[in-house]
Amino acid sequence: MSDAASANLAGDRPSRVPTWLIPGAIGLLAALGTIAMQLKQVPKVIDRETNFQQFAQLEEVHLQLLAQMPSLGFDNLIADWAFLRFLGYFGDAEAGARTAYGLNDDYFEAIVKRDPRFMEIYPFLSAAISIEQGNPELAGEYMERGIASLTPEINPRGFLILRYRSLDQLLLEGDIPGTIATYERMADWLDAISELDGARSFREDAEYLRQNPDSLLPRFWGWRYVWAQAIDERVRQRAESELLELGALKQEDGNGNVQFVLPQEGELLQQRSPDGSLP
Repeated sequence: MSDAASANLAGDRPSRVPTWLIPGAIGLLAALGTIAMQLKQVPKVIDRETNFQQFAQLEEVHLQLLAQMPSLGFDNLIADWAFLRFLGYFGDAEAGARTAYGLNDDYFEAIVKRDPRFMEIYPFLSAAISIEQGNPELAGEYMERGIASLTPEINPRGFLILRYRSLDQLLLEGDIPGTIATYERMADWLDAISELDGARSFREDAEYLRQNPDSLLPRFWGWRYVWAQAIDERVRQRAESELLELGALKQEDGNGNVQFVLPQEGELLQQRSPDGSLP
């Protein structure tokens, strides 16, 4: 067929895909196709006597593959793929409960490694790892990767990752110096995008914590919430250990319901500020 005939059949639209990119794209599609074929087997595994342990093992292999396979310039696509898999897993209450959400960190390792600038993942990251897995330290590592990859010029909304980071530092890690530093980083970021009121507010919060560095009450609230949400017994045990270390009392009523009480909670609330609010 002549070049002119080929052009006519193509609608006279020249290809915009660089020829050097084609082999790499084909290789990536082939790899993703292999993964897709394997993933199609997952529902069959689950349906057969609801074997969630097998599902978790198979999914972990897929995530390791996603994290390690050559990107060939398609990191964003791989991150999107992993995030969609995470949403399906995290949104399936039974799968999450039966596997104790043990795959959450595997999903985010694959996602953040490929695309740390993927802003939409970070609210999920905090909930999935800090709360469901009771591991704010690991969540913090992933958030710092995202923060390091962004500037106000790249994405003005990047300061939101710092916001999630500060909540984990204050409510779970009890890291007041770290929280202060994060507030100041947020203030600098907001200054850079001319959000002066927000910057002033976070600097005031940082100064408040300098004057009131006690993290007892926010940590108590944070870990009590983790304990109440825990599915994995290891997460529940860590939350209970954190609460008892803070001086909380474990109480059980006649119906077997357990709660944790901080004896001096009312007194601490009165000391923090006139309205009892947190910074």
